[in-house]
Amino acid sequence: MTRQNIENIIQGITSLFVASGLVWLTLQEVHTGWCKELPLMLYMLLAIGGMALLTVISRVHTGEWCWIDKAVLVWFAYITFNYWFVSPYPAGERYFMYLSSLLLYILLRYTMTRHSRYTLLVALSAGGIYEAVLGAMQLMGMEYSRHSLFDVTGTFFNPGPYSAYLVVVLAIATAYIYKRRGLYCYPYFKRTMPIRNILPTGIYLSCCITFYATIIILPATWSRAAFVAYFAVLLVLLYRKYKRWMLWLVCGSLLAGTLLYFVKQDSANGRVLMNTVSGRAIVESPWVGHGIGSFAHAFAESQADYFRINPESPFVEVAGSPEYAFNELLQIGVEQGVIGMLCFSAIATGSLIVLLRRRSELGYGWLALLVFSLFSYPFSLQPFRIMAVVFVAYAASMASREKKTYRTGRKLTDVIIVALCTASVCLILPRVKHKVKSTSDWEMISGYKSMAFADNYAELYTTLNDNPKFLFAYGKMLHEMKRYNDSNAVLHDGIKVSSDPMFHVVIGNNYKALGAFKEAEEHYTRAFFQGPNKMYPLYQLLQLHIEVNDRIKAQEMAQRIVDFNPKIRSSATDEMKEFAKEYITNKQ
Repeated sequence: MTRQNIENIIQGITSLFVASGLVWLTLQEVHTGWCKELPLMLYMLLAIGGMALLTVISRVHTGEWCWIDKAVLVWFAYITFNYWFVSPYPAGERYFMYLSSLLLYILLRYTMTRHSRYTLLVALSAGGIYEAVLGAMQLMGMEYSRHSLFDVTGTFFNPGPYSAYLVVVLAIATAYIYKRRGLYCYPYFKRTMPIRNILPTGIYLSCCITFYATIIILPATWSRAAFVAYFAVLLVLLYRKYKRWMLWLVCGSLLAGTLLYFVKQDSANGRVLMNTVSGRAIVESPWVGHGIGSFAHAFAESQADYFRINPESPFVEVAGSPEYAFNELLQIGVEQGVIGMLCFSAIATGSLIVLLRRRSELGYGWLALLVFSLFSYPFSLQPFRIMAVVFVAYAASMASREKKTYRTGRKLTDVIIVALCTASVCLILPRVKHKVKSTSDWEMISGYKSMAFADNYAELYTTLNDNPKFLFAYGKMLHEMKRYNDSNAVLHDGIKVSSDPMFHVVIGNNYKALGAFKEAEEHYTRAFFQGPNKMYPLYQLLQLHIEVNDRIKAQEMAQRIVDFNPKIRSSATDEMKEFAKEYITNKQ
């Protein structure tokens, strides 16, 4: 057996292990924040690092580093600069997301070749079939949904990201089948029955099953972003053959888009508002952004300024406190400015062009994910970060020119790079496990409001100072203990990582208790403009004006509450309105 054959065998085994392992990671139950899936990701990186080291040592020839690799490194260097020198926010989770993605990318570049498409196709098809079957079982009541309001979520916490997973694998399966001219198997099997074609036949069969399974379940998610993404894939896929029909297809897509707008009009208006506010935040700091991890704070401030200037805006009813921009490009723009947007766009579009020009089916999956990311937040979730890195790394392996000779010096350099990446994972792993454990410890006591846990909160504070739910719970506990200054210190940290106006409300309550009425009024007012469809900040302003005996302002505020139309009516809003009516009646 020649050394070339040994290299091919090792690359085949490595490719199979890496593809199946990464897809297995994407099928774990998805959570946000510091969750138990993160250590699994790092353990997988260690395993891939070992495989990469074996591949480098056994390799006869290698590919050059291409322009995509250089663009990825430039972007990460800028992210690191932004994190250390621009961002004033606790952004450890956000930076870890980028760092782990970079390490995975580098290791994949050593384990992935242009021939990895077969294992990737099979693994992604298997993942799509699993998610589709799980969704079908949830619809039939045989499996529980991960969200109480929705019947189908797959392994995700709502139908949105679940539909993204389905549409990515559906796009890949559609492209593979279309190129083989048929959605039914017999004609293809008839041409490929010889044993030498068992691999393409098996891939074709898996793609057919994936296509039918996912296209049946996808409509149950009611995801407009998924429909738009799949339509974009079909336009690109059919463009060459049906150029003369493109104008009619585009007109049809515009009509369909209009109809989709009216299906969930409030949701669509909410996305328009988020895009508008995010754009305003970018304009405020256009080049380097507000800093890594700054989105929630920058969005909240920008939204408050928007509604202060436009109090009669038609978007008042759809205003919210989002954790994400629901547009990945805009979120990058808010945090990293135009420089970050250009880096991301260059890598995304460049890798997409490489895949489509090489007629790779994976390019259509990457296209679907990129289109979906313009309407949602997939890259904030681990499964889609893994997919994105896989698509870009595969594009880089196709773009790099292969060298027939592999010099000893270059091999030593590659061994050192792989070793450094693996060592970096080993250094990160204990810190991530500690953060995950701290989050788990807090979740165990978060259901108890007893002040006996104040010391436990204090011990976790330095570790979880980027967790908005923890910071709000801790700040509110300190307020109930009448430690108002300590509460404000914690809640001000929460403002940096959350767009929830309730942080300002509790800060206002603290200042009111301390007798700092002017500061309390400022925070209540800021809370209202951050959430202009919420009545509670106005109610607190009414109570404040009554306490300081400012009858004119109290009368005006009471009338605003009576005339106010809350986003969600409840017994609490009815009680506030009743209190305001009684105040107006008593003062007349």
